[in-house]
Amino acid sequence: MELNVYVFVTTVKNSSKGYWFKLPIDVAKIRQTLLSRGVLTQENYEVDLKISNYEAPFKIDEYEPIEKLNALVDLFKDVDMTLKTFSALVHAGIIDPLNLNVDYLHSLVIIKAEDDEDLGYQAIEKMGGISALLTEQLLQYFDYEGFARDLINHRDYINIGGGNYVSGIN
Repeated sequence: MELNVYVFVTTVKNSSKGYWFKLPIDVAKIRQTLLSRGVLTQENYEVDLKISNYEAPFKIDEYEPIEKLNALVDLFKDVDMTLKTFSALVHAGIIDPLNLNVDYLHSLVIIKAEDDEDLGYQAIEKMGGISALLTEQLLQYFDYEGFARDLINHRDYINIGGGNYVSGIN
């Protein structure tokens, strides 16, 4: 996934002047650009920088290190996820993009479902089908009595007495 992050970098003492940068970018290049635009001078070249504005699918603190943000943008080049899904995970508080564990991100199972019923079908399929469910799960969610009644009503099985049911009759 390509994560587009833009930051408006200024100096701590003068946040009205600055410049927009697309990450990842080297801090030295930021300083050179700010110097060439008159935001920095040779005398104040090493002053602290801050992010006074940004465009990103998550909150960025004004003193967040550019190097950390660069690493995050690079990290997401190998993540197989849409930006919309990523933003939803951040908004729901499931992931913190600035303290991201990539293994945790890859371990998330994301199912695209039309509704709750579709989610149920897809979740069972991802688990390996009905046979993968535990007996306790089947007892909780499956109506065995209703299923048996339908089998008898549709003549898939015939009660021949003594607790015996027969199927396969032509």
